[in-house]
Amino acid sequence: METDNQQEPEYEIKNENLFKTLLCLPIGIGFAVFMMSAFNNSGFNVGTFLLFVLTMYFTLSGIAYAAFYTNEKFDCTPH
Repeated sequence: METDNQQEPEYEIKNENLFKTLLCLPIGIGFAVFMMSAFNNSGFNVGTFLLFVLTMYFTLSGIAYAAFYTNEKFDCTPH
């Protein structure tokens, strides 16, 4: 049974782009650490290349979401 006064859940991080940034960047840094360790131990192979691709994906995604968040926060267009 639904009521008319349902409230949206409140989140600690209200901005979606900021949430994605805080999620992607630590994952990207973690993959970078694993990639450097794998490269130092066994040289360049398919696994190291996969870690490199994942590192670049998460790191660049995090930077892009940070840019989107900054653009939204400091939007200077007249409303």
